[in-house]
Amino acid sequence: MARKARVREDLEHHPDGLFAQHLRAEVDRREMALLRGLDNLDILFEDKQRMLDFYHGVLGLPLAFPTSEEEDWFAVRAGDVEIFFFPGRGANPKLNVVNGDENPPGIESIAWRVDDLDAAVAELGPHIEWATDTTVWRHPSGTYYRMRTFFDPEGNKVWLTEPHRMPQSGRTN
Repeated sequence: MARKARVREDLEHHPDGLFAQHLRAEVDRREMALLRGLDNLDILFEDKQRMLDFYHGVLGLPLAFPTSEEEDWFAVRAGDVEIFFFPGRGANPKLNVVNGDENPPGIESIAWRVDDLDAAVAELGPHIEWATDTTVWRHPSGTYYRMRTFFDPEGNKVWLTEPHRMPQSGRTN
């Protein structure tokens, strides 16, 4: 709270009143945000061991909780987000289509942020069957992403992304 008070005080005394008003409004907006961040994701699986081996073993995500063979679920930690894996029921509708325009509505993919896409591809390459070569998506703001696609053992589309965000997008790498 002391930091926020200092920011407000600095804004009050800033020589550019309009700029100060804009920053003050941004601070107020962030303080009042209802959704504070992504907490967790749930992914349903057909084969627990295969998914555990991939997400924990190959991708190297740490377990969020101890797991055992008797339990039918597990969770890994990805930064501040926990990903829970639970058994699914029924047929798994395999998407396996890189172009999202051809997939049905719903969550289409998971994207992992990496600092160096080329290094990540080199490290994971022997363990992953890549669905695409490296591609680049550019936004008119100047923000762009270098990315590469693969599918996890149960057909979920996964991306590795190397984001290059411009300051006006409000985020940094």
